[in-house]
Amino acid sequence: DFTTSTHNISCVGAYCPIDKYVPPFTKVKIKLNLPLLVNGSAGYHDVNCQGVIVRTEDEPNGKFNVAIFFNDIKDQPRQKIAQYIKQFLP
Repeated sequence: DFTTSTHNISCVGAYCPIDKYVPPFTKVKIKLNLPLLVNGSAGYHDVNCQGVIVRTEDEPNGKFNVAIFFNDIKDQPRQKIAQYIKQFLP
């Protein structure tokens, strides 16, 4: 188990730092907690899906960055991610 914050997210995956080495091709269960503005009201919405770590990069500080591909995500959670991303677009 690990908890992290994403550095980069899209509807198909995420890039984030972690404290321990996890090898590529490891399957992971993902729970995202996204701050969303819905109908003028701010709140957090959970997105659950499954993914596969497709890349693990060493950092000089002893930590790691992982790229995760969402290989099992339903439409509604994917739409929540898209809605989250749209909040930052002009």
